[in-house]
Amino acid sequence: SEKRAKLKQEFGAYHKQVKKSANYAVKEFEMRKAAYQWSRAQTAKSGSLDVNKVWSYKTNEDIFARVTNLADAKNHGMMMFIDYSGSMSGTLHHVLDQLIHLVVFCKAVNIPFDVYAFTTNNRERDDLIGQRDGEIAMGDVSIPLLISSSLKKKDFEEALLGLYLKKIGNENRWDWDGDETVSEYAVTGRCEEFGSTPLNDALVLAHKMVKEFKGKHAVQKMNLIVLSDGDSNGLNAYRDYSMDNHAESRYSYYDTVLEIDGKQIRHDGGRGRELTKVLLGNIQKRYNCRTLGFFVSDSSHNWNNMLWRMDMGTPEDKKEANKEYRKFKCVSKENVLGYDNYYLVKGHGKLSTDSDEFNPSIDDSIAKIRSSFKKFSSSKKNNKSILTNFGKAVA
Repeated sequence: SEKRAKLKQEFGAYHKQVKKSANYAVKEFEMRKAAYQWSRAQTAKSGSLDVNKVWSYKTNEDIFARVTNLADAKNHGMMMFIDYSGSMSGTLHHVLDQLIHLVVFCKAVNIPFDVYAFTTNNRERDDLIGQRDGEIAMGDVSIPLLISSSLKKKDFEEALLGLYLKKIGNENRWDWDGDETVSEYAVTGRCEEFGSTPLNDALVLAHKMVKEFKGKHAVQKMNLIVLSDGDSNGLNAYRDYSMDNHAESRYSYYDTVLEIDGKQIRHDGGRGRELTKVLLGNIQKRYNCRTLGFFVSDSSHNWNNMLWRMDMGTPEDKKEANKEYRKFKCVSKENVLGYDNYYLVKGHGKLSTDSDEFNPSIDDSIAKIRSSFKKFSSSKKNNKSILTNFGKAVA
């Protein structure tokens, strides 16, 4: 349609602006990578004479030129899982905007990456995918690949355009004047439709995915990122009712034994949020993987509840958290809820990468213009909350 063709044209200008904005994260990443190299640099004699010191050979034993060897920067890698549950539908366009910025950032600094959604719209029965009694029930779990650095250039550009069109479609989901070709569903496959939150299922599968990804790209510093707005569904076992003795019936709800990648995980704290911590910890330990979580809060109730779960629920803690949010557009904490780094951000418009325009009045004084520009520059950087913090964390 004419409107769809126009959107494709607008994507070019949007992509150009994204590249410019992504430089904030690139700067954070390059600075921290350079700091790593210099902090571990070694200086040694090169074996060649330093012509500027030869004259002092009678009084100075050190007349050889020195060479500084920088430490090798580690090869980075990133795997990201985005919650495609129904509750994310109201803020997904902001999340996709941040995601596109992250993808462009990773391309700019040559970080290999895979980005997946996770939802429950696979519409397959367990028995049709060959599940056996006692295995984790995966019949309804869908983890589609949204975009990857491994794609060929043409396919990568098509995938990036698809994310943009879905972003625009979601943003204007109630205002398309009947033109279905530009709705978000026009670029949404059945396996990407909104469902519930099978995070634990995704983390079980992530074990093998992270292992294979690290081997494929020779990654030394692996990062697993989860972006969600709620707790995981409970993990369930498949039951073959043709059997007299079910494996599922041999364990209580709180007594879970999982075998993942040849090793067992035993857990007696339930199959929801507590199991999420266990799975994240296992990925960290077994695959030397850093885990980052972003929680998108859509209400003051969720915000306060998550602060409490992050051990920041006292009035004093909340005051400091609100102060941190006003400054950085997120609240962060290390080693909490199973993640190495956890970030609490606000959805429904608060997650935008956009910033207010800098439009000083002709009557403004120099001091007022300077002050306005400082606020503008600060907001332009801080509004990219996920992007900026990601650049810091993965370096």
